Amino acid sequence: MAEVGLVILTLSATFSLTRVFDNPGFMAPLAAITIVATALSAVMRRRGVPTTSLAAVHLIVGTVFIVNLFFASTTSYGIPTGRTLDAIRVATPTAMAELRTAVPPIEASPGLLIVIGAGLWVLCLFADIAAFRVNARVQAVLPLAVAFLALGFPDSDSGELASVAVFAVGLGCYAVMSQIDRDSSIKWMGGEGAARRGALGMGARTATIAVIGVVATTLAMAVTPVLEPMVSLHTGTRGDSGRELPTPFIGIRSLLSTQSNTTLFSVRSNRSSYWRITALDSYDSERDIWVSTGTYQPVGTRLEKAAATDVATVRLRQRFQIEGLGGPWMPAAFEPVGFNGEMSTTFNAATSTLFAEDDLQSGDEYRVTSELPEFEKGVLRGTRRVSTMPDNDNPLLWTPRASQRESTFLYDATFAYPTVYDELVGLQNKFRSEFAYNESVDYSKSPRPIDQFLLDREGFCQQFSSVFALMARRLGLPSRVAIGFTMGETETGTPPASGRTYTVKGLHAHAWPEVLFPGVGWVPFEPTPGRGNPATTAYTGVAGAQAAPRPEQSTTTTSSTTTTTADSATSAPSTTTPTGVDTDGSDTDGSDADGSNGQRPMMARAAIAISLALVALAVAIHIRRKPHDDDEAESAQDPMNVQIASAWDSAVREFEAFGLRMATNETPIEFADRVATWVSDSPTNQTIDVAIATEVSQLAEIETIRRYSAEFEQNIVHNDPATVSLGEEAAKLSETIRDQLKLLNSTEQRVS
Repeated sequence: MAEVGLVILTLSATFSLTRVFDNPGFMAPLAAITIVATALSAVMRRRGVPTTSLAAVHLIVGTVFIVNLFFASTTSYGIPTGRTLDAIRVATPTAMAELRTAVPPIEASPGLLIVIGAGLWVLCLFADIAAFRVNARVQAVLPLAVAFLALGFPDSDSGELASVAVFAVGLGCYAVMSQIDRDSSIKWMGGEGAARRGALGMGARTATIAVIGVVATTLAMAVTPVLEPMVSLHTGTRGDSGRELPTPFIGIRSLLSTQSNTTLFSVRSNRSSYWRITALDSYDSERDIWVSTGTYQPVGTRLEKAAATDVATVRLRQRFQIEGLGGPWMPAAFEPVGFNGEMSTTFNAATSTLFAEDDLQSGDEYRVTSELPEFEKGVLRGTRRVSTMPDNDNPLLWTPRASQRESTFLYDATFAYPTVYDELVGLQNKFRSEFAYNESVDYSKSPRPIDQFLLDREGFCQQFSSVFALMARRLGLPSRVAIGFTMGETETGTPPASGRTYTVKGLHAHAWPEVLFPGVGWVPFEPTPGRGNPATTAYTGVAGAQAAPRPEQSTTTTSSTTTTTADSATSAPSTTTPTGVDTDGSDTDGSDADGSNGQRPMMARAAIAISLALVALAVAIHIRRKPHDDDEAESAQDPMNVQIASAWDSAVREFEAFGLRMATNETPIEFADRVATWVSDSPTNQTIDVAIATEVSQLAEIETIRRYSAEFEQNIVHNDPATVSLGEEAAKLSETIRDQLKLLNSTEQRVS
């Protein structure tokens, strides 16, 4: 039974790769590898092949089998050739390089599958040896569980929930079947009926834990808001949405394309500003992406500020009307302090993010009051850097090791400036003056996208904001990447007292860095050429600017430049009204209808990990009593096993007449300790008491060796004299214990 459970578990682990690959075509070859590797181990184990020989046979058979699955055309009658080695040498490094930079779901290339298949074959071999040769059934499944968790919970939710549920069920099946095997070999004092009841009871408890784990995982993932990775330094080619990392519900790259003139929302405001939706505070250097973390609380009319400061602010009132936006993320000028709307909304104070519990729909309206900080250059210049030490535990300061190119660029951009504020302005201006804005860049194939960006000196907002934020951390200040929109288009002329209406389209999607000045607050900068926030001109020196509609899609005469500028916060960013392009009801980022891009927040991750841990705990609890297999077939062929087990069972049954029954979860040593306590609690012949306690303890030690010692069976095979004598000694001790108990009973020296 345990063999079947192990196959089910391994196949469920294979199925979990649906979270990684973009189509299920990988499953057939990997499932074949799992079945063949497990079957080969089982056949050779039953034929008594030693472990060393087993490994050699697996190496040969596994190599031939896997090569024929993926590179059959390079073999000669199924035997690998020099062409096979050449094909593997070419395909494997390329696949591994792509794996490092790609964002799931990815293509299951032969080079990548042959690496995964080889690893899977090794895991199957290890699991079989650990479970059935070393008799360590809990340890046998740990590598599979670690491999499952090591996949993480990628940024595409293709098959995520199903893979978690399937793996939890597979782990539960293995636990239940291992328990059934164990219960079939344990010698139960209550007879066969007790054995059946024990097996059913323990199996039911294990299955219940597995079901609870699956249900908990499903509920957690169903009710928890999605917080996604949103900005990537790698950018796939147009139309390659499977490799893009969108913003919360906006694929910046797709919105910058020629299909991006769709109106997303309008906002009535007494001042223009960037309309921010969230901030990404964690950088994942393995995938070169920024992600968002944190918890959300229901909002009232007042919103909590991230930190209390003495910086003067200007109140900004906004009325938003949603058109084509969709998704749960709600725009607002930074920093929002008040909210009024009919939709159910939550709020993350750390990132000043409003999150609609139900996706935004066309026609939704809400009002936000924000306090725009008015930072003074003198105050900013007085800020000291926090730390540049690599061991600083502030996640907002964490950065990967800088390359030589990055270090040189940062030094050249900042060495001449006296304060960290001036350094950041110098860095911002270097990007704006020496780099080109180009939305068609593609760094997805580059193993070091930052270096490639600094070498090519072109990119769009994702690259500029990401690299600036990382360099700000290297200068000693916490940073993050903000996501949202530039001001939008509005009418010209003198603004009315109630403010202007800004029409925000897909082409206005934008990302920019925010730097935390201690005691001052989060300070936005603008390193992207051709973009500028009119609300930050005073300290950044950058006038308001944003993308203009494509000339071929405009209904009026427009300039051929890619940006429009505004001299002040009250001037109009644009005077044109481009035609809109219908998105035919689909999300503008290529994500799912619920705005999900697959990565769940910490609560869902914790629920998944806890459910898997519960199932693993069930395996450990129910298997820990028997580290090695003691099935009836082996016992029947081993007289020593039978002699010692019978001696112990006979002695234990004698104590039942005195009201002492050995519990099913009690070890021999534990039962012997209880007997010692029992004989010392009542007045009786001390000589008999001491004899009984001593003899039971000695017999318990022998039974413990039989049950748990890994050397016991090996010593029997080699006719070790000390081990062989244990059977005779156990029989004598059992007989002596029976005689002593009969003496107590006949003389009535103890009342049971």
